[in-house]
Amino acid sequence: MTRTHALLLLTTGVALELSAQVPGAAATSVRGIVVDAGGPVPGADVRLLRSKPDRTHLATTDSAGGFEFRDVTAGAWTLVVRRIGYQAHAQPLVVDERGEVMIGQVRLTAVAQSMDTVAVVEASVVPARYGSSSRMHEFYTRRARGRGRFFTRDEIEASGRSKLADLLRQVPGVRVKILPGDLVELSFARCSIGRLQGSIDPTPRSPVRGQPSQLAFYYNGVPVDTATGRRLIAELDLGELEAIEVYRGVSELPLEAMGDTCAAIFVWTRFGPGS
Repeated sequence: MTRTHALLLLTTGVALELSAQVPGAAATSVRGIVVDAGGPVPGADVRLLRSKPDRTHLATTDSAGGFEFRDVTAGAWTLVVRRIGYQAHAQPLVVDERGEVMIGQVRLTAVAQSMDTVAVVEASVVPARYGSSSRMHEFYTRRARGRGRFFTRDEIEASGRSKLADLLRQVPGVRVKILPGDLVELSFARCSIGRLQGSIDPTPRSPVRGQPSQLAFYYNGVPVDTATGRRLIAELDLGELEAIEVYRGVSELPLEAMGDTCAAIFVWTRFGPGS
């Protein structure tokens, strides 16, 4: 054997040996299909993770649930599959240099998802003390509008008064006189009413022609006749009342009291805890 032939064989042998020692010389691909109990799962997030050296391959399953990673180097990996509505799946995977690695089916387990509850609640103007009853809804709705003078149960008790006629004296623009014979005379700054008493008709004070001159009286939201209203004003004990509304002129009147009326009084009897 000549020197030239020996050198050629040696060089070829070294080249073959080096080729065999290079890891990952052959391109390796990793393929699989993600399924659940009903079939393929499209849109799943699939990751192939390796910590040393740090490396990550990313993929998303297609309409048939399939995924593929190419040019994966040999070594130990972790396959992680995630999809909303399923438990996360993780499994170890060893990739060698022999070519394609077919994982087969990766089965996901569906789970019930707990979603945040979104509640749209209208803030009620009625205090919680009245529970689910809407009995006082009228009172608190009109009170929220800010026209008129309103007394809640707490305000009635804090007034220190015992009769409705006495409490009305605290309302600006309302004048109350108690005359002989238990005769009650009410006058409003923007309304001419007259004298009110259980058995005596009112004596009008020459109201302006064309303007309303009546006092409307409501008992638990229901309008009552004039005689009953007069008697209640004179006789009602405040310990029996839950709330009171006083409207001193046409500009303050709620829709419920519109008409031939220039003033109105609503009384609500005791109701709720402690009644």
